[in-house]
Amino acid sequence: MRSRLLQITQIAGRLLPLLAILLTTGLSAQRLYNETEIVQFLNNDEELRLETEDINGLTISSQYYDEIAGVTHVYLQQNFRGIPVKEGTMGLHFTTSGDLFHSTSNFVHKVAAKVNGTKAGINSNQALRAALSHTGIQGRVGRSTTTGANSVLFDKSDFSVWDVPVRLVYETAADGTLQLAWESRIYPLDEANYWELSVDATSGKEIARIDRVIHCTFGEHDHTHTHTADCGSEKAAHQHDAHLTGNTAAPESTTTTANFYRVYDAPVEAPSFGERTFVGTAGDPTSSPLGWHNDGLLDYNITKGNNVYAYHDPGPASTGIPAVGGTPGQSPLVFDFEADLSLTPLNYRDAAITNLFYWNNLIHDIFYHYGFTEPAGNFQQDNFTFGGEGLDGVLAEAQDGSGVNNANFLTLEDGLPGRMQMFLWTSVPLIDGDFDNGVILHEYGHGISTRLTGGPGATCLSGDEQGGEGWSDFFGAMITMQPETVPEVFSTGRGIGTYVVGEGTDGNGIRPAKYSTDFNVNDYTYADLNNAEISAPHGVGFIWATMLWEMTNNLVEEYGYSEDLVFGDGGNNIALQLVMTGLTLQPCGPTFVEQRDAILAADQLLYGGENQCLIWEAFAKRGLGASASSGTNARGDEIPAFDMPASFCQPTVTISTEASSLAFDNSTTGITIYVSNNSSSNISGVNVTEFLPAGTSVATASSPYVQSGNQLQFNNLTIGAASTMTIHVVLFVNTGSSATMMEREDLEDNPFSFSATPGLNQFSWTTADAHSGNYSFFAADPNNIGNQILTYNPVITPTQGTHLRFAHRFNTEADFDGGLVEASNDGGMTWTDLGPLFVENGYNNFVPAANNPLINGFCFAGNSGDFIHSMVDLSIFANQEIQLRFRFASDVATGAEGWYIDDVEIVNEPHVITNNVSFSMANGFVTGSESDDILVLGGNQNLNPTGSNTDPLDSELTVNAGTDQQTVSVIPNPATATTELRLANKVAGLTEISILNAQGQTMYANQSNTVDQFKFNVSEWPAGIYLIRIQQGETITSRKLIVK
Repeated sequence: MRSRLLQITQIAGRLLPLLAILLTTGLSAQRLYNETEIVQFLNNDEELRLETEDINGLTISSQYYDEIAGVTHVYLQQNFRGIPVKEGTMGLHFTTSGDLFHSTSNFVHKVAAKVNGTKAGINSNQALRAALSHTGIQGRVGRSTTTGANSVLFDKSDFSVWDVPVRLVYETAADGTLQLAWESRIYPLDEANYWELSVDATSGKEIARIDRVIHCTFGEHDHTHTHTADCGSEKAAHQHDAHLTGNTAAPESTTTTANFYRVYDAPVEAPSFGERTFVGTAGDPTSSPLGWHNDGLLDYNITKGNNVYAYHDPGPASTGIPAVGGTPGQSPLVFDFEADLSLTPLNYRDAAITNLFYWNNLIHDIFYHYGFTEPAGNFQQDNFTFGGEGLDGVLAEAQDGSGVNNANFLTLEDGLPGRMQMFLWTSVPLIDGDFDNGVILHEYGHGISTRLTGGPGATCLSGDEQGGEGWSDFFGAMITMQPETVPEVFSTGRGIGTYVVGEGTDGNGIRPAKYSTDFNVNDYTYADLNNAEISAPHGVGFIWATMLWEMTNNLVEEYGYSEDLVFGDGGNNIALQLVMTGLTLQPCGPTFVEQRDAILAADQLLYGGENQCLIWEAFAKRGLGASASSGTNARGDEIPAFDMPASFCQPTVTISTEASSLAFDNSTTGITIYVSNNSSSNISGVNVTEFLPAGTSVATASSPYVQSGNQLQFNNLTIGAASTMTIHVVLFVNTGSSATMMEREDLEDNPFSFSATPGLNQFSWTTADAHSGNYSFFAADPNNIGNQILTYNPVITPTQGTHLRFAHRFNTEADFDGGLVEASNDGGMTWTDLGPLFVENGYNNFVPAANNPLINGFCFAGNSGDFIHSMVDLSIFANQEIQLRFRFASDVATGAEGWYIDDVEIVNEPHVITNNVSFSMANGFVTGSESDDILVLGGNQNLNPTGSNTDPLDSELTVNAGTDQQTVSVIPNPATATTELRLANKVAGLTEISILNAQGQTMYANQSNTVDQFKFNVSEWPAGIYLIRIQQGETITSRKLIVK
C-alpha cells in the first residue's frame, strides 16, 4: 500500500503519456475517462511496478470532477479474469490540464501468481445458504436474477429487508494469496446489521465478514440523570442565520418559501447546552434548490424531502410515522411541537422527529459546500442531473425500537439509501438521542467519510487503523463549537456525547479524554494506538480526531475563527475543507500515515501548500511526524515519531538527547540534552522535561531544575539565536539489574567476528552511518534480486534469559525488500527465522512470497527513521550451540537505501530502561520529544560503556563559564577515613560544596569565598559511590568519591 504526493515539477516526465492520450482523443481533462485511456496511462507508469495482467480488466468504479479541488477523481477496481479483487483499488487524481497530481494504489502486484483458482466449486445458491447458516439467519432462499457473468441478485424473501446480491470475488488470505469466494450481502429484518459475508467458493467455509452498519459505542452513562422541561423557555421564531446553511436571499427563480421548525439549532449541541428556538428556513438554495420538503417528484407536508425522510420507528414491523407540519399545499409548514423532557419520549415524539429531520438537512446543506455533492455520492433522492446515482436520501429513524444506548449508520454504495437509527438511553427519565446534535452529526459523518473514501462506488473504509470514528467526532465538534468558547476551548478541552451519557457540558463524554491540545488534559499520541484501553475503531478514531483537533487549533491560531460555517475563511473553515478533500485523496483501507499525507496533499491542492508547516506541527506533536511509520492498516506495527520533515518546516525549537547505550548498576551514567533554536532571534520561555528512567535518581545537572516525582524540569530557558543549549545530567543507577554481557561487538576495530557472504551485493563495513563510534555493517537495497548475508562467527551457547540485542537503521522498499535475523543449531545447515522471538522492536512489515520469495513473511522493511534497538530472546535455544546471522533480501526493480547494523550484543537477563526528554513552549504546547534506551548491566563487570571513556561524574558541567581555569582533585580516593578536596587556581567568588549519596541525600555541605581546601571524615559513611558537587557561579564541577 503506498501513497504519493506528486508535485507537478517532480512528475513532468510521467504527465506526458496521459496528456498525449487526451490530446489525440480530443478529451477534455474535466470529462469522464474510459478504461482504455487509464490502462494506457498505467502501462507507462514505472513507479507503480504493475504487470500487464494486474492492469488488464480493471474497471472504473466511479469518477467525477471536483469543482472545489479542481481535479478529476478516478477510482479503479482491479479484476482478474472478470472477478473483482476485493482489496484491489486505486485512486488517480488529475488536474484540469491532465497532470497526475496524486495517486494511491492497493492493486495487488503479480496478481496471476497469487490467485488460487478461477472456478467455483459451489454455486451462488449454495453460497447464500452457507452465508445464512454462518450468520444464524433463518429463511428461505428465493428466486434469483443473473446480473453479470459472476453475479446474481436473490429476492429478499423472508429474511432480508432488501434483495440480496451475491458475487464472486477474490479475498486476500493471511499468506498474501487470493482466495476465490462468494460474497453475499444480507440486511436482516431486525436492521441491526448489514452483513457482507464471503465464503470459500469451494467449501462454503466462512473466510471474511464485515458489518456495514457502523455501531457507535457511546460508553456508560448516568442512569439517574434528570432532565427538566424545556418547553417553557423556548425562544421566538427567527429566520435561520445565513452562516449555517448559506441561506442568503434565494434566487428569483426559486419558488421555495421558508418553513418553520422548533429545534436545538446550531451551534447548540444538545439540551444541556442551550434552548430550543423557532427557526425559519427554506434550505440552502444551492444544495437544496427545491427546499427540504420536495423529493423532485412531490411536495410533502411531513418530515420528508429530497435529502432525508425522518420518522418514528418503534420496531421492525413499523412502516414509519413522520411528523406532520401542516395540510397538503399549506404554506408555510410549521413543525412546532412541545418537548417536556421530564416525560417519556413518546410524549414528545414529533419534536424529536423534527429535530432529527432538521439536522439531517442542515448537515446535508453545510457539507455540500465542502464537496459532498451529487457526483461525490451525497444522500439525495433527485440529483438534478448533476451526476451520481440518486434515490439514496437518508432514512432517519427517531426513537428507534431495535436498540438502546447507541446509534448507528448504514452506508452502502451511491444509489442505495443511508439509514440512521437513533435510540433512547436508559436514564431516569429516558434520554432521547434525537436531541443530541453531536451524535446526529457523528452518525451522518460516517456516511460522508465512507462515500468520499475510494469514491462513491466503493465502501472500502476498512482496517483497524482507519479513522472513521475520528472524522465523525471531528465533524460533530466543528459544527457545534460555541464561538464564545474559542480559542480557550482548544486547550481546556471538549467532550463528545456528554448529553446522552448523562454528563455535564464539561464532561469527557464518550472518549477516554476530552479533545484538547493540553497534554495535561489529553496526552494520547500515535504511540498509544495499540494500547489495550484503545479499542478499534472507537479508540483509534479518538486518537485520529485528537490530531485533527491539534491541526484545527493551529489553523485557528493563524487565521482566526469564523462563525460563518459555509462561506467563512477562518481556520475552522480551512480545517474542514482540508479534511473533506483529504478524504477524497486517501486510499481505501487507509493508515494514519496515508490519512495524514492526504491532508497534506489537499493543502497543496487547495492552498498551494501554505499550511504545510502548521499541519506537520500538529501531527508531529501527536506522534505522526515525518519518521512515523504505519506498516499495515492493522494495529501493532506502528512506529511513532515526533519529528518534522528535514527538508522544510523545521520548527523554531528542536530537541535531541544522547545517553550511553550501556550503564552499570550501583554506578552513574550521563545524559546530554541538546535544545536548538533554529530561528534568527532569541527565544525565551522554553521548558525542558527529563523523565528519569525507572531505578535512577539525579546526581547533578548543569542547569537549575525543579524535580517533581520522576520529572526534572528545566523551566523558562532562553536560547540564543541560531544556537544550541546543552544540558548535562548525571544519574545514579540503582535498578537491581543482574544483567551480564557475554559478547559485545561495537564494530570499531576490524570486525573479524563477522563474515559477509560474497556476491554481487554484500554486507560491507562502512563509515557511512553508525549508532556509536564511526563504523557499522551495511547492506544496500539494490534494484536487483539479492540475498546478502552477514554471519556472526562465534558459536554461542545460550542459557535461559540469554538475548541478542543490536542497534540498526533501515530504509528499504516496503512490502518487497527487507531484513531478517536467523539462527542455526546444526552448524549452518538450516536456519530458523527469529521473528516470533523478538521482545523489543520486532519485525514491522509483511512481504508475501509473490513479492519476494526470499522473505515470504514478516521482516524489517520500510523506514525506521533513526537507529533503534531490537532484542531477541534466545532462551528457546538454551544449552544448544548456535550461530546467528543477519540476512537482507531484495527483489528486482525498485531499490532504496538499505540496512545498517551496529553494536551487536549477547546479554544474559537484560535490564533496559528508557530515557525520555521533551520540551514545550511557555503556552504549554509540547513541540518535541525524544527517547533513548539504556541497557543496565550488573555492577561487578569490567566493561566500559560505548562512547563513554570517562566517568560521567568526573566531568565539568558548564553554562556560561568564565575564563579562569581551575583543577579539582580528591585525595585520597578511594577513602576509608578522611579525604580532602583541593581546588587549584580557585575561581574568585563563592564556592559551594555538597556531597550526595546514591539516593540523592546530602551527606556534607559547606561554602566559602576564600577556602580552596575542604576536609571531611567519611569513616562512618556506608561503603559506596558518592558525588562531590562544586558550584561556583554558573559553573558546576563534579567528582566521584569512593568510600570503602
